[in-house]
Amino acid sequence: MLEITSAVKRKVVTVDEGDSLEMAAQLMAENHVGAVVAMSHSGVMGIFTERDLMRAIGEKKDPAGVSVGKVVNNNYVKVRSDAKCSDCLMVMKENKCRHLLVFDDDRFVGIIALSDLAQLLLQQKEDLIKQLEQYITS
Repeated sequence: MLEITSAVKRKVVTVDEGDSLEMAAQLMAENHVGAVVAMSHSGVMGIFTERDLMRAIGEKKDPAGVSVGKVVNNNYVKVRSDAKCSDCLMVMKENKCRHLLVFDDDRFVGIIALSDLAQLLLQQKEDLIKQLEQYITS
């Protein structure tokens, strides 16, 4: 079973709950990420994604005038850093999301995206192919 430990992004882009949607969108664009973690004075508030931004714009909310805290998904899904890749994929499927916040007990340690899981699985498959090729040719 493949663990996600190596794929967890520990350097996470964050925004304050009072920051505007526009600022969050700029941070996502600058950092080439599809989600940022919204922080409040007490810690992680939730996750703000491209989908949340599009929903807010679709509801005619002003990106420069509305704060992340007003629209952030604070019913975020979390997993442990030693979670199995297959479990994370199942959680994403069940919750119809592409990002999971990673915690060890109550300590926030990072984020993992569906694309990270895909890369991890692809690398595992490539490693297996190399091992099989070496076995066959030896």
